[in-house]
Amino acid sequence: DTDADDPVGRVDGLVMQCTVGLFVTVVGKKPVENVTVVLKAPSCFAVSQTSIFLGKVVPDSQPRVIPVTFRVWNNVLCSGLDVMACTSYFSSNNEPRTVVCDFQLPFALVAKLIQPVKSAAYKIQLDCNRQPPSLQVLFQGILSQPHVSPSFGQGLTNLLSVQYVSGTEATV
Repeated sequence: DTDADDPVGRVDGLVMQCTVGLFVTVVGKKPVENVTVVLKAPSCFAVSQTSIFLGKVVPDSQPRVIPVTFRVWNNVLCSGLDVMACTSYFSSNNEPRTVVCDFQLPFALVAKLIQPVKSAAYKIQLDCNRQPPSLQVLFQGILSQPHVSPSFGQGLTNLLSVQYVSGTEATV
């Protein structure tokens, strides 16, 4: 499972993937029919299912759980983590309806923190007239992930570097 031509992204030999459970339920008294869930994700992800037909969903039952696996392509630089799940169905009066749910995949799926990289081919400099917030505050979500040691965030001064699954490095 480590074919060099394999387009699936890996970090330390492990396939970078995340399985999300979509819970589908009806709040109301009447069942809905022709329930279809469609997922739209950034092009850097291979999605196990992009369209799921559920048929009929009845109220007061256990939620239908749809497991959807997102894998990262190693040849596409990920530009976003936002996923949209759109569910369409027909009401008991045969009227078409839609429900949209947006969610975000974890950053750790597409990149990992690395020691600061100080050399770069391209640089952008931002100047501001106020004291900027610290990197620990700006990137608190990334630094608080379970696999990142607290000492890593404490050692940040003015540089934070990540390495994407594709191998590209970025420094802020």
